[in-house]
Amino acid sequence: MYNYNYMVKMLSFTISIFSLSAYAYVDTKEARRAWVVGTAYAQAQASLGLLTRERLFNSCVERFTSQYNQIDACYQGGLKVAGITEPTPAYQHDKPNKNSYRKMETKKLQQMLKDAGYDPGPVDGVYGKKTKQAYEAYKQVISKAAEWLINEQIVEGCDENSKGQFAPNSIFEQDLTGDGQKDLIIDHGGLNCLPDRHNSMNCGVRACSVLFYVREGNLLIKKKEILSIGVSVEAGNPPIIHLMSHDYLKSTVRWNGYTFK
Repeated sequence: MYNYNYMVKMLSFTISIFSLSAYAYVDTKEARRAWVVGTAYAQAQASLGLLTRERLFNSCVERFTSQYNQIDACYQGGLKVAGITEPTPAYQHDKPNKNSYRKMETKKLQQMLKDAGYDPGPVDGVYGKKTKQAYEAYKQVISKAAEWLINEQIVEGCDENSKGQFAPNSIFEQDLTGDGQKDLIIDHGGLNCLPDRHNSMNCGVRACSVLFYVREGNLLIKKKEILSIGVSVEAGNPPIIHLMSHDYLKSTVRWNGYTFK
């Protein structure tokens, strides 16, 4: 009995020491959750032989848009569980930072503007004069119906006493059904609730709600809601929409005349 109790105590002590060392710098609930997301993603990708520093970093940025502490925790957690110590040739960041994040976000914004028919200049991550002009022009053409729904989702995703803002690459107002009218996608993964920059309440540990609206007359009618880690829209008539499930499986949906499947 004595030996059994001793072994249990030693096991508990060992687990405690491991946990403390693993989470030494992860000092908030949000950062601890981000650490878990990073480790889960790294394990899944490593099992398929697909894990690189660049892929891990991109995934963390997609999941924790502009929340630098959480991006860092996600990234470092993934590196630790995968045992990655050297950068791949295509990726030289030792640690996510505001500059690397901003360049990546600017590239995504430039590509989104280009896909929407605007001229942001080269897709190089530099927020220059042409990118700024293209983005300002893009914002001016968001319809009143879309603006109302975006504001409604900010209130739903953040508590009523908070303000929030969607990242540009989480709002798509374009033709999704092939009828020439602008429809709408809202991805809660891109919502930052202020002042503490917490995630949307429509997000789980990994995936967030992605809402699909189709224009009927002057109104945008909700047709589908899917949990996904990010969303992107490919060219087409109707376009193909790319999603990723909470277990990092990629999928696509497309308007079939009635819904998105």
